[in-house]
Amino acid sequence: MEDKDIVERVLQGEALYFEYIIDKYEIPILKYIYSFIGDRTMAEDLCQETFISVYNKLYTYNNANKFSTWIYSIAHNKSIDYLRKITKNREIAIDNIKDSLSREKSPQEVVEYKETLDSIEDFIKKLDIIDKQILYLRYAHPDVSFRDISSMMGMNESTVKKRYYRLYDKYEVYLDRNLKGGGSLGLSKIQK
Repeated sequence: MEDKDIVERVLQGEALYFEYIIDKYEIPILKYIYSFIGDRTMAEDLCQETFISVYNKLYTYNNANKFSTWIYSIAHNKSIDYLRKITKNREIAIDNIKDSLSREKSPQEVVEYKETLDSIEDFIKKLDIIDKQILYLRYAHPDVSFRDISSMMGMNESTVKKRYYRLYDKYEVYLDRNLKGGGSLGLSKIQK
């Protein structure tokens, strides 16, 4: 059943269909929120608040747009509101990336990979919250387009693209400043 059909059923008074929305989006929304605030308990609370808002504002959803974009924009706003309240940025979480190390790699390759991963994690920690969100959405959700991100974040699509592609230049500068010899360690890990 399509999201739009489920929304229509809920709006027609069949509230039990809202559980389909929760089942489909709860984990991705929780991961999305957690990736920015870095606090599991608070992420769970904000995720719950997101679904309460989704339910209460479901009548405002415009079915000409993707439902996933709409729900992520609510989660985005909840996260931003929370971050504004605590007035400091939290570290972005990178889930499951370390699990991808292959046992077949040589010890040198494993060390190089870990150094690259540490470099990328440190770079991401230094980004502002908007760049972190754009980066997260592009990598954690490959089906999300720049247009979707711009809609979620309330930004112009060209601005989102510019910020995203400037991350490569920022990473190069970061590497030049932080690694001896200014090599391109890990640059291939950030895909254009």
